[in-house]
Amino acid sequence: MKPDVEITPEVMSRYELELLRRSMFFNFSLDYAAAHPDLPGSFEVDDALLEEFNAFCREKKFDYKPEGYTELEKLEKSAREGGWLPQIARHLEAVKTEFEAVKERDRLASKEDLKLALKTEIAGKLFGRDDYYRTLFAADSCVIRGIAVLKNAEEYNRLLGNTKK
Repeated sequence: MKPDVEITPEVMSRYELELLRRSMFFNFSLDYAAAHPDLPGSFEVDDALLEEFNAFCREKKFDYKPEGYTELEKLEKSAREGGWLPQIARHLEAVKTEFEAVKERDRLASKEDLKLALKTEIAGKLFGRDDYYRTLFAADSCVIRGIAVLKNAEEYNRLLGNTKK
């Protein structure tokens, strides 16, 4: 089956998936909503709020393994068991340092997605389920594209095969 309108799906990074899996957005938003009960419905997640979230993650000792890190751990284990870890330890540490840089790049690359996740969760905690979904759908590329098609009668009719000659 082929859709009428193709949209490239948005893919979450491993960093974002781990934050979600460990309920970091949910837990932060509970604390934030409790501390800011009078936040207006038009609030935006700015860099200061994002930094509060990052501090919360550090406080909770959030960490994750970037793609490829598990293989590095396996190599280190093999080297330890084989007795040749001392010969490669310096190199392993250099690679681990690079993985820390990868984590920082992942965090920076996810900035806008993190802001949306925080806004959605906080809106849900403060204003209810309807606002949670309203905030979520307002940024959903499929919903945005669908609304654009519905507003464009010519494209809508073309997609339905209702072209008149």
